[in-house]
Amino acid sequence: MPGLSLEKIPSEELCAGELIEYCSCRYVCGDSWGLHESIVLAVDNNPDNFLPVSLDTGEALPLSNFMRRRRDSAGNDLSIEVVKWRKLRAYKLKPGMAQRPTQASALRKAFSAAVDAVREALRAESAETSYRHSRGGEVNLARSDRLSNHETVPCSL
Repeated sequence: MPGLSLEKIPSEELCAGELIEYCSCRYVCGDSWGLHESIVLAVDNNPDNFLPVSLDTGEALPLSNFMRRRRDSAGNDLSIEVVKWRKLRAYKLKPGMAQRPTQASALRKAFSAAVDAVREALRAESAETSYRHSRGGEVNLARSDRLSNHETVPCSL
């Protein structure tokens, strides 16, 4: 049975900012772990570029990789019946860039915010504890706000 040629496939355009679904090259084809979703950050339509698409996952997407569009750049979901799995080279690439962070930078920002919040909470608790100590008060860690559900503080050395 002969395959379809590019002329028989209805054309689709791939733009920056679209959500795509693709099979990662790091997994065996058909494995559910290999199915990824990512947002296209940049598209370069230079014919000499083997990796014309930048993804927010940081993963490389070669022209021979299978993918399909899931959401357009305006945020509208695309019907599964309309979009088909095809190789990246079958898309018309519309050059452009989307101003979005990568997943790694968003995760780094979230971790930094969490660490800063913990540091601030510990700094505030330390200031409160040292104030009580300087006034001659007794500090009971088991009764502090952070450990309100515990009678004692477990310690394993």
